[in-house]
Amino acid sequence: MRVVIYISLLLICFNKVFAQQIPVFSNIGINNYILNPAHAGAKPYLVINLKQRLQYTGIQYAPNTQYLDLHTSVSNKNFGLGGYIYHETLGVLGKIHGNVTYAYHIPLGNENKLSFGVSAKINQNRTLSNRMILDSQNDVLLNLQTNQRKTFFGSDAGILLHGENYKLGFSVLNLYSTKYDLYNGDKLDATPHFNLEYGFGIYLGGESKLMFSGRNVFHNSLPTWSQMDVLYDYNQQFFAGLGYRWQDAAIIMVGANVWKDLQVYYAYDLGVSKVRNIRNGSHEITLRYHFHYDPIYSRDKARYSNKVYRGWKFSFKRKPTIATPTEGESND
Repeated sequence: MRVVIYISLLLICFNKVFAQQIPVFSNIGINNYILNPAHAGAKPYLVINLKQRLQYTGIQYAPNTQYLDLHTSVSNKNFGLGGYIYHETLGVLGKIHGNVTYAYHIPLGNENKLSFGVSAKINQNRTLSNRMILDSQNDVLLNLQTNQRKTFFGSDAGILLHGENYKLGFSVLNLYSTKYDLYNGDKLDATPHFNLEYGFGIYLGGESKLMFSGRNVFHNSLPTWSQMDVLYDYNQQFFAGLGYRWQDAAIIMVGANVWKDLQVYYAYDLGVSKVRNIRNGSHEITLRYHFHYDPIYSRDKARYSNKVYRGWKFSFKRKPTIATPTEGESND
């Protein structure tokens, strides 16, 4: 069957991104939750991310991914909740994955926290019959009249040490997975991936900040996925950065705050792998919204803004406390 050859070539082509067992995104510095459930509710607001990613444009039926997540802290509590859903097509295969998350955050003082998160997942993989071309229309394994579906369940777990200006985390994706049948009766399951993440910020003075982030995803039988980014943040209003995914792509990133707390990001992957001459780059668009439901946080948002660093020099220090006049004091 030509479809068997096609699927085999497709899996070889995308081996370095783990045959898409986990989604590959470029803006890792702004959206960590999908690879570590400990990020759910790590900040004192609700976060919504909506993504569209087109990989390897120029290759027919290359990965096409849509992703939506929502996670939030719970006011006056030390835990967070979240969930995501993503849809992806790759060649003659499609998938829909959903996730719910619980995270617990232990205050360590001085705005540092140690967070733990666990997720439960439901996954559905399916064949896309309209993309298949068979030598025999009577193939006993594949039914071209319907998209055949296989459903299985899994879980993730993660830990995160983080503060106002740094993060260090580790997670296991597909920590547990039920098995599902292939069409010939063989059983498969989603295999574990180990994710190490790290990052820190440097204040440059005025309203500018540089954010460095990196990620390494390990698998016992596949190449390590490594990526490092640097992102320039001007007062949380304008963003620009560069990244590099080892032996795969150089990444250009831009973003802006377009309305209140609604941000838009765009990333373009310029291929550097051996197949760069037969495919174009990858495009990724992200809409990100912060909802500050805590009235104390809403009134004190300037404390979390780079504006308070006007005139400061290169520094790793926390934001200075803004003194406010007390009753009876002169404003002179």
